Amino acid sequence: MKDQEDVFREFCIILAFLLVGMVLLGSGCAPSVRDKSVYQAEIAFVEDAAEEQVERGIALINSMCKCEYMMGERFFTTEVCADLAETILVVQYRLKYHLLFMEYLGGINAKRPPKNPPEVPETNSLCPQKNGLFGKPMSLPEELCYDGGVGDSGADGGRR
Repeated sequence: MKDQEDVFREFCIILAFLLVGMVLLGSGCAPSVRDKSVYQAEIAFVEDAAEEQVERGIALINSMCKCEYMMGERFFTTEVCADLAETILVVQYRLKYHLLFMEYLGGINAKRPPKNPPEVPETNSLCPQKNGLFGKPMSLPEELCYDGGVGDSGADGGRR
């Protein structure tokens, strides 16, 4: 049976491949791509894969991680769980921002995303509550919810 560190290591490896893929998709010399529908499909794939990994990471936190409560503050009892929570939050809060930038740099979306990426909450915001479920539900920051952004159109007929 895999221990917690092995599961975390595998999760990080998969996430690293996704992030490298995003960088490769978003880089290039020209401000537009040859085939926009293929590029949009690739962006949709990266988005779906990253979101699935976030869901799996949250399930992992809910099943394997514990938090301590001290002086009104909660914190993870292991560094592995704290690191996993940080990875999940960064992907959850900044994925859409980076996908929008990929669309902008690829010439698919004419509107430039905001200059600064969204703030990432504290790691302990994903600490399992006393009922065993993770903390607050996550939502996309308002400044990333404009027309023409990720999810409004694409090769897949409209992503989430």
